[in-house]
Amino acid sequence: MLSVADNVPYKSLNTMGIEGYARRYAEWEEPSDLYTLSEPEINCLQPVIQIGEGSNLLFPDGRLDATLLVSRYRDTEVLEHDSTHITFRVGAGLRLDDFIDKTAAIGLWGLENLSHIPGTVGAAAVQNVGAYGVEFADCLESVKCFDLEDQRFTTFAASELKYGYRDSAFKHAPLHRRMIITDVTLRLSVDAKPHLDYGNLRSRLEGIPLTPMAVRDAIISIRRTKLPEITEAGSAGSFFKNPVVSADLLPAIREKAAAAGIDTTDMPVYHLADAPGSVKLSAAWLIDRGGLKGASCGSAGTWPTQPLVIVNLDGRATAADVAGLAGYIVAEVDRKFGVRLTPEVEYL
Repeated sequence: MLSVADNVPYKSLNTMGIEGYARRYAEWEEPSDLYTLSEPEINCLQPVIQIGEGSNLLFPDGRLDATLLVSRYRDTEVLEHDSTHITFRVGAGLRLDDFIDKTAAIGLWGLENLSHIPGTVGAAAVQNVGAYGVEFADCLESVKCFDLEDQRFTTFAASELKYGYRDSAFKHAPLHRRMIITDVTLRLSVDAKPHLDYGNLRSRLEGIPLTPMAVRDAIISIRRTKLPEITEAGSAGSFFKNPVVSADLLPAIREKAAAAGIDTTDMPVYHLADAPGSVKLSAAWLIDRGGLKGASCGSAGTWPTQPLVIVNLDGRATAADVAGLAGYIVAEVDRKFGVRLTPEVEYL
């Protein structure tokens, strides 16, 4: 059944805790409910924005003239099971971390490095969430969607969706705001395939029997030491992408930083196997060494142990506070390093 309401406050619907209201709000429980979005008595305002749990989004202050759409469809079923893999169909509304918890508990490998990331499975398929050397698309087989324009269901193979670093075809025309994700198909491994060569993850697991749940527990522990819980301080997660630049620009970046009095000896530089000639830099390091740890604007500020995260310091931050701080960080990093940061968070 599709339930619809007008003028719904959305502070509790977004993890940043921005206050405002949506002109229309709708929840769906079964994929067939989505046909009714176009019925005259529903009269959904355009655009229709599927928001998951409201993470990785910056809601506007005041009013959003749109329909916010939330999936309550959480069905899960096993599609295939052989000696090496299990393939699942997962409803878009299921929390990603709940699914990881269940699959890690039965010894399946593939998603454990994404533990404790907020959001739903459907949102993960849009954002291609990643952490500790693993991306959601690594385990993704296909995505089923409802096409709002053609009023029909369609399924995309993962290879058709242009997955990249925090990116997918769902974030760009013609699929953006057109496709409502209903199900994803994920293939997890029975055989041990740990990814431990990111940060201090391997050292955390020394002397511990290696299981998906052990990796999950270690990652949750690490994340809790660095990142705020939503109940502690509202945030939209990591606010900026790690910038990818040409390796040829590194001397100029170091020179510009030196002119600003910044030592780049320990600047993290990651060479990309899939993009020869390009390197990935750490946005958190650039923000920190750029003197922006502890920066604030109104009630928005950077988190003390992870400046990549912008938080709602006292629960009263506005979207203008958050956007103002983000803009200031972008400008200062550009001024001091010649590197332009790109928000990972989507501004609604």
